[in-house]
Amino acid sequence: MKDTESPGGTPITLVSADSHVGLPPKEYKKYFEAEHHAAVDAYVDDHRFYHAAFRKLGYPFSTTELEVADTRGAISAGGIVGFFDPVRRLEIVQEEGVVAEVLHPAGPISAAPFCDQGTRRVPDELRAAGTRAYNRFLEEFCSTDRRRLLGVALTYPYPDMEAAAWTVRWARDAGMAAVFPARFAGAAGDLPPLHDRSWDPFWAALHDTGLPVHIHAGHGAPQGRFIEMVEQLLDRCEETGSDAEFADLFDGPPVERRPLWQLMWGGVFDRFPNLRVVFTEIRGDWVSATLTYLDLRYEQTGRPMRLSPSEYWRRHCAIGASFMRRSDLAARNAIGADRVMFGTDYPHTEGTWPNTMDYLRLVLDDVDESEARRILGLNAIETYGLDRTYLDSLAVGLGPRPHDLLGRAGDVDRRLVDFFAHFNGLHKTGNEALDFVAASLDEDLATIGAARPVLSAS
Repeated sequence: MKDTESPGGTPITLVSADSHVGLPPKEYKKYFEAEHHAAVDAYVDDHRFYHAAFRKLGYPFSTTELEVADTRGAISAGGIVGFFDPVRRLEIVQEEGVVAEVLHPAGPISAAPFCDQGTRRVPDELRAAGTRAYNRFLEEFCSTDRRRLLGVALTYPYPDMEAAAWTVRWARDAGMAAVFPARFAGAAGDLPPLHDRSWDPFWAALHDTGLPVHIHAGHGAPQGRFIEMVEQLLDRCEETGSDAEFADLFDGPPVERRPLWQLMWGGVFDRFPNLRVVFTEIRGDWVSATLTYLDLRYEQTGRPMRLSPSEYWRRHCAIGASFMRRSDLAARNAIGADRVMFGTDYPHTEGTWPNTMDYLRLVLDDVDESEARRILGLNAIETYGLDRTYLDSLAVGLGPRPHDLLGRAGDVDRRLVDFFAHFNGLHKTGNEALDFVAASLDEDLATIGAARPVLSAS
């Protein structure tokens, strides 16, 4: 039933389940222990390639693009500084109608030091130091308003999983919303797969604290590979005088989905029934076909688990679809409308900032109001245990009303629609990648030791 207490209904409480923060590279040095200061210069050097990648991917916007995407002057006025300035960030949040954000590392300004896909492989000691430095910055950033700036802490445990468990407990006490596992878990030469029993202290800490664990886009890629690919592609572009091949940088199998079946078949969800996992910035339209396939494998393997994959999904998992495409919303019933969360992906070029309202008008055009409220805020409030009363009170002055968003797709400037289609694939459908699911599940089952009957992915 629609709310008619006021014109247009009660404002919608918008919570971004996927936004980003970080520092300019040189600024991280003060957050490191003194013995690691000299090493920060190598991290700063990596950013020559990191920034080159973002330039090739469309950041910063051209003058022509700004005429379409920056009609309010939010970008040209320096809105990007909200990446590291919490006061400015809250102003940006208010301008977008968003009352709170779940904050991940990395953006066009920098990657997290020594522990991100955009930095080279370094010794574990330095990866751990970079993790601590980032978390110190993040705690300071979020202290401006812990009910609205919701950090996702980093961990880099291997081989000391007890250190990861300690970080989880620290994150809870520091008011963080969630934590990452080590970002490159399962990548060759980095860490054991998530179903390995060595991870149990980490899962136990999450189970006991109630904090969700986040699997973000990029999880499972070998650290340093991003830099190596950028170097190769920049050399190739210089030789050919063309940027066309640069799109290949992000081609490849969706390895960040793999934890889903590792946690199921590896018994992690059975051992830790309170564990909650959020797959974020990984789209959502792959979930239905993947669960259908996994359910079939579950039947074929003699039901080695306590629940079916679909049941595990409903009990343990949610999806942070970020800048949701229409295909993500079309799949919401199969995923579970109470499992899907919106994100602006600020400040990435493919995100919705500074045009969040117009973007939502496009993708929510035919979505029911009750589902829209869930996807745009209520699911995140429940997932992260946020202060709903406080956030709803902010939404009264900041949030859009239902009539501002629903049934309004026709009001969006066609040039902006084309802009979204170019930068974030507004009209694209997902890659189900069932061949990858089948092959990697077979590999994992061999490691776990479960029976593996042959079953076609088609």
